[in-house]
Amino acid sequence: MKIYRDLYQFDADKASFINWSKKIVINTCLMHLRKKSVLELEDNIFELGINVPVREKAIENLKLEELTSLIHSLPNGYRTVFNMYVIDGYSHNEIAETLGVSSSTSKTQLMKAKKMLQTKIAEKDSSILENYA
Repeated sequence: MKIYRDLYQFDADKASFINWSKKIVINTCLMHLRKKSVLELEDNIFELGINVPVREKAIENLKLEELTSLIHSLPNGYRTVFNMYVIDGYSHNEIAETLGVSSSTSKTQLMKAKKMLQTKIAEKDSSILENYA
């Protein structure tokens, strides 16, 4: 609805229609999450001094659907920053500005998301190996 309603603001000289509409969708989703206060972000990077061992080939055992499901299972704050940085290509400064947090919070959330994904992939890989044993 917002894309259609704001179509008069679209300027082809500034951006392609796809990029313009994508930005509207992302910002709308982020505003929805912010209103529901789902983005409870933390700033403590020192809590995560753990090293998660993952077999080198573990990622190769995952199908795209499984990886997507693992990413989707991340907490909303982690998933939002992960998607914005890894999938959408935003910088930490852009993420911080969009979400209304500090750049270091964005970096911390990304690091926590990656650690959590590593753990989930390792668990998934272990269960696959147990099934073959």
